[in-house]
Amino acid sequence: MNNKENILVILTTFNQSNVTRKCLDTLKLISDKHDVLCITKEVGKGLTDSWNVGYQYFKDNDYDYFVIANNDILIPDQSLTEMKKVLQKWPGSLVVPLSTK
Repeated sequence: MNNKENILVILTTFNQSNVTRKCLDTLKLISDKHDVLCITKEVGKGLTDSWNVGYQYFKDNDYDYFVIANNDILIPDQSLTEMKKVLQKWPGSLVVPLSTK
């Protein structure tokens, strides 16, 4: 699979299907090109384990960018594109979004 220039959004979830659904609904509305990977945290395994699973998927599937997000956020349109622009200008940087919404 060639996902060149694609962004993988890694969502971590645990017993909050209604919250996760709202987040997924907003991701359907944004125009940024992206894929979504939902990882359900298993009992006894920490949040970091979910992040590691998502990061391994990112590496194994040849994505260029990834976003690790909790399921209780709403991602505004064009925000993934704006984060990608920062990373293209300053490769190797870490981008942390802020929102006033």
